[in-house]
Amino acid sequence: VNLNWKDIYLMLTGMTNKKHDHHQVPKYRIIRDQLESAMERGVYLKGSKLPPQNELAKQFDVSLLTVRQALGVLEEDGLISREHGRGTFIKEHREPKSNMVNVALVSAERTKDSSSYQRTELQILEKMLRAQNRHLVLSTLTAKDIVMGHISPVLESQTVAGILLENFVQDIHVEFLKSRGFPLVVIGSHDIERKLAQVVYDQGQASYLMSRALLNFAKGPLYFVTEPFKYHYTHELAKGYFRACKEYGQGELLRPVMDETERPYEELLRIVKDESGPFSLLVHANIAHAIADVFKEYNLHLEDHPVAIYGAADYVPPYVREELNHCTLDIHKGTEVAVETLNRVIDGESIGRVVLHPELQSTVENGLLRINLSWNKPNEGR
Repeated sequence: VNLNWKDIYLMLTGMTNKKHDHHQVPKYRIIRDQLESAMERGVYLKGSKLPPQNELAKQFDVSLLTVRQALGVLEEDGLISREHGRGTFIKEHREPKSNMVNVALVSAERTKDSSSYQRTELQILEKMLRAQNRHLVLSTLTAKDIVMGHISPVLESQTVAGILLENFVQDIHVEFLKSRGFPLVVIGSHDIERKLAQVVYDQGQASYLMSRALLNFAKGPLYFVTEPFKYHYTHELAKGYFRACKEYGQGELLRPVMDETERPYEELLRIVKDESGPFSLLVHANIAHAIADVFKEYNLHLEDHPVAIYGAADYVPPYVREELNHCTLDIHKGTEVAVETLNRVIDGESIGRVVLHPELQSTVENGLLRINLSWNKPNEGR
């Protein structure tokens, strides 16, 4: 029988392919577990010195880099100490892991090309975690992973203290990771009634406040141009818009449109052609790129056609932000609250839903409506 070192490892540790796909087991993780097993069996005695790294590399038929990674994890786990110029020693008593632990940011699917919003989000997270002596690591969790019962090698690392789950994950992702014992927090803009996310923006209230400001200022009807209702946050935004329209006695002028090159532009042209007089627009940031072009082409002015754009600032072109109202989600605030909440979950606290509530101020300057949306200190409730 021809068995490679991975197969031998699986046999010795009692792991089966059903539980874990050995092709996904990182080599350094296998070496680390084998060394710990050898310590427990007395092959390497407490207080003794481990063989040099080059000998371990030959013994396990791996590179020096893999050996160093394995020793690094053992050191973080408090099993060994590495002394410069002397070697690596097994500790007499196991010590707690070092304070330098990881927080994993997990998405349901991650594409190769991250949007500017995602890059901004990652930069904010990394800065916050560094201040806490932590690292940020990235992982994905697909439907296939869940069916096969797999988690990524990153998440298997004992240095992952907790998990932040990005928007658009489903209940099954949350339950799967919870079943593996991970402390986790779902960030986001999910429908509050679904009670999936633990940290959410009250986007329905935000769109309600913006819609009220526009309806109070504008001389004509208010159109809401948004993405189709395939995302939870669009449902919330629509609810706020509908609520404001009902209060002001206006019919619902909802225009869902896909974020494609020409579609938002064409939809805005239809509105311009349908309305001979003043009107106002509430537009989701993902499709705001078409607004400036339409305004320029038809010589529209914000005095008669006020606009409010809702969404992350990175989705909105700079020239649009400069000319039109932009009501940002404020990624910094949400990320900060998510990290704080995860720290509490890691410490064993029972966390309710943390909701970020919007506060809107609107003023009229030189005949133009100016809207400023900020987020209050979150309230916690179940």
